Formats: sequence, C-alpha cells, structure tokens
Amino acid sequence: MFGKKVWVSALLLPVFAVAARGGDADVDTLLKMIPSDMALTFVVTDFEALNSAAAAIAKKLDPETEPFGGPLDDVKRDLKMGDWIDFSKPFALAMRETDWNGVLFCGVVPDFEGKAKTIEGASKVGDVWKIVYGEGEGAETIYATAKGPYILGATSKALLEGVGQPEKSLAAEFKARGDVLGGRNVLIHVNMNRVRDDVLGGLASAAQMAPMLAMMAGPQSGADPAMITGMITAMVDAGTKFAEQVDYIDVTIDVGAKAIDATIATGYKKGTIKDYLAKQKPARGSFFTELEDQPYMFVAGYDMPGDESPFMDYMIEKVFAAMKPAAPAAPTPAEGDDDDAKAAAEAAAAEAKVQADAFEEMIKQTTELYGTIDSFNMLLHFTPNGLMEMGDYAGKDVPKIFELSKKILASASSTMQHMGMGAAGYEPLGTQKIGDVDVETFAVTLDETNPAAAQAAAFMGKDNKLGMGIRDKRVRFCLGGDDHMQQVFASKLKTPLSDSKFVKEALAALPAKHNVIVLFDIASVIPTFGTMMGMPAGGPVPPGPPISASISLSQEPARVDIHVPVRAIERIKQAVAPEEPM
Repeated sequence: MFGKKVWVSALLLPVFAVAARGGDADVDTLLKMIPSDMALTFVVTDFEALNSAAAAIAKKLDPETEPFGGPLDDVKRDLKMGDWIDFSKPFALAMRETDWNGVLFCGVVPDFEGKAKTIEGASKVGDVWKIVYGEGEGAETIYATAKGPYILGATSKALLEGVGQPEKSLAAEFKARGDVLGGRNVLIHVNMNRVRDDVLGGLASAAQMAPMLAMMAGPQSGADPAMITGMITAMVDAGTKFAEQVDYIDVTIDVGAKAIDATIATGYKKGTIKDYLAKQKPARGSFFTELEDQPYMFVAGYDMPGDESPFMDYMIEKVFAAMKPAAPAAPTPAEGDDDDAKAAAEAAAAEAKVQADAFEEMIKQTTELYGTIDSFNMLLHFTPNGLMEMGDYAGKDVPKIFELSKKILASASSTMQHMGMGAAGYEPLGTQKIGDVDVETFAVTLDETNPAAAQAAAFMGKDNKLGMGIRDKRVRFCLGGDDHMQQVFASKLKTPLSDSKFVKEALAALPAKHNVIVLFDIASVIPTFGTMMGMPAGGPVPPGPPISASISLSQEPARVDIHVPVRAIERIKQAVAPEEPM
C-alpha cells in the first residue's frame, strides 16, 4: 500500500504541527475504531493544516526556502485512495506488526460508495469493498469498509477483522490519560508488547558492536577503548531494562503560532520502575529561587529525595562499573629477571591496587552523596573568561553533603586523571572567607597527557577556580572568577531567576507536578562560545524565552514535557547569523 517513505514523512511531520485541530468528538470517534493492540499508531487531526504549517514555518525561518509539497503529498501519492480522503478531518495510520506491510488507514471519504463504483473491477462482499489498482505484477489490492463517514482500509482483509468495533479501542486506552493527550493535534502511540522483541534485538546488536565503536572513538577522544566499551554496554543495559518493563510510549505534539509543545509519556508493567514511580512525590518547592537572575546557557533543578531514588544508585553503579580499571595482575617472575625487575613489577602492581581501591572508595562516596541530596539547582554559562557554573544542594543532612562533596572533589578527580579518564581535575587550595562563609577552594588542574586537555582549557578558562561552602542551610558551589564567588557566597539575592519574565513563562508552560526542570538559552551563549572556538565575535543577543523541559515521575504515566518557543528558534538562527537584525 505504501512503504517506509510515507511512514517516515508522517512520523517527522509532528515537528511542523499547527494549532488548528479537529473537534474532540471527531477524534474520539476515530480512536474508537482503532484496536489498542496495534503496534504503532499515528493520528493527526488536520493533515492539510499541518502541511500548510510545515511550509509556513520553513518560510519563516528561511525566507529563501523553495516551496514544497510536504508530507501530505507523499501520503496522497503512496496511499491508495489518498485522493479521496478529506485530510482536514482526523486521519490515522496503524501497524499491527513491526514490518512495513499490513498497514491500516482510517479517514473520512465523502461519498465512498459512489467513488468505489467508478473503479473498474471493484467488488463488494458484505460490507467490504475489494478494489484493485494497477495490473499484472504491479497490481495492488485494497480492502475497505465504511463506518459512518470514516473508511477503514488495508491491504489485507484479515487486518480489517476486529477493526471498527474492537473489544478494546485506543479511545478506551487513552481515557485515563486525557491530561497527557488532550488538546494535542498529533499522537504517536507505541504498544511495546508488539515491538518489544524487535527493540531488545536491536539493543543486543548494539552491545555486540560496542567494542568496534570503542576502537573507532578511542583514538580521537584519548580515552581507553575498554572504558568506552563499558560505557556503551552500560547504556545498552539501561535501555534493555527500560524496554523490558515499559508498557507503552505515547508522544503528543502541538505547535501554535508562538510555541511547540511535546509530551513523551510512558507506562510500565509490574517491576522495579513501576515500584519506583509509586514512591515518588512532586517537587516540594519552587526551582531557581536561590539563583540570581542572570544570563545562562543551561539551568537545571530537581527534587527527588536521594534515599528514595534507587535509580540514581543504579546509574552510578553502571557508569562507574564501565569506567572501573581492570584488577592488577600479580607479577610473575620470568627466568633471568633480576631483583630490580621483580621489585619494579611488584611496585607497579601495588600502585595499580592503590588506584583500584581509590576508585572503589570514589564509587562508595558518590553513591552516599546522592543518597543524601534531596534537591539541587544549577546554572551554567560561558563567559569571555571561560566556563561559569553555580548552584546549590539541599537535604536532610547538609553538613554531610558538604563533607562528602569535599572528599570527592579532593580525591576523585585526581584518581580519574591518574587513570587517564579525565582531562580536568581539582587541587585543594584551602579555606577562604567570602562574606560570612568559609569556602573550600580548589584550583582547576589539567592532565597535559590527555588529548582532551587543550579543549578543556579553552572551555574552563585560565583564572577560574571552584568554591564550595554552606550558606542558608544549603551547600552552595561556584566555578568561576572572584566576582562569581562573591555573588554566590556573599552578595544578597536581589531578583531570583525564578522571577525572571522569561523563566516564569517557561515554567508556566510545563506541568505543575514535576521533579526535574531544565532550561536552555542557547542563543545567549553563541557569540561568546564562537569566540572561544576562534570564530569572529558576534554581537550581544537580547534576552528572550528559553527552551524548557520537565520530567514528572510522581504519577503514571511518567512523562517528559518540552516547550519550545518559536522565538527561541529564531534567536538561535539570528545568533548564528549576527549580520541579520535582531
């Protein structure tokens, strides 16, 4: 009926979704006809409006762009009966299996009976029409049946069985998730029970390819290929556990004149992930209230009590297991070795054991630290002097967070550098009084033997140092110059970042119940970042709305929400091309 091309066009189309949408009753009628056991379902409420929006957005971002027919032209060309369907009404494509055949479509076809009779050789048995398009080996048969104003069509008559009045429809499936799916004009539903074996097979293949990928990436990054293999294996393992337990994935998208909004919602079978979500609660306070309103590239905050977050323990275990060096082999004296050679071998083995023990202690301390932290705020920006980062930790035992953080900074970075796993580290400088706060300070050090050191030096800056201290019952940290240290540890908070006009608008566009918030203002850093990379200096970028996202883990489905103001995209484009007026 149609191949991968039309599916790829359809699944990429949500990026260009538009606010015009069909009535909720029309969408509900369509969803009631689609069985919930389909592997993949794509629903759009007004395909014609979507297609027009694709052209309009492309034209807005690039006035010189050539007109294009858009994904709807592909669908009309590749989908038999495409010329008959009214694409201003809700339309659906669905696959029962994970191959590219056996696709079901559902749409409104005015006067379907009259149109079907115009096709030579078309026949009707019961309420199912059989229509043959083309001749010979290129002929294609479509079976279709009318359900009110809608037509259900497929290349297989068997695929129509149970469709139209299924035992359980997508409408019933989505009834309990109306807050996630309502008001959106594009929906993609993945039934993991149908695609799980394929996903797990793909992950297994990725695990087998890990050594080859590591050998290709290792020389360029300066990292040990064995470590890269371990990291890839850890990610595949996490993906496998997710694929084994996830029950469904829903993606909904809506794009208006001012912003694109998307939600990725996931539900789970009985298991550790579902149990974890059941224990979570929404954030207990507001984010970014302890950060001064200022330029930033990235801001993040989370509120997830560490002692109730085994997921963090799992991630630490997997990441560090991937980085852990091999256990030292006991020296085996060779015939003819002198005492000095034997002593050197024993010393090398002893040193390797010391480093392995230090690595184990680093894992223990890191796990303990994140088990103590309940909430976190962080702001990152690139200034003309290099990277600037500041933020705070809070938890039930603030002094413990402080002591563990100091230990990890003092020992972990040097351990990582010694093993060739890090380009930058931190050397203790002692305690410095800033305002009323005793601040532990660290110099940024670089491993000159690591190929990534030069790049790290460009980003970190020459005069930056790291400071950490307790202020107002929070562990605060700052990586930057003396002016940034003063701001974090001594200056009075004037205007919280949370009160910024653009930040408030971004947070208001996300769900009220969340555990993690991230903001990206990429445009603001492009001129400075480009200068650091040796590009011509661009002009300053006026403040504007950020791209924002949230993660909500305190209810099922777990969800990721993304809010992308169109103005944020325009600002990025204008920052990359500073000759254009802002």
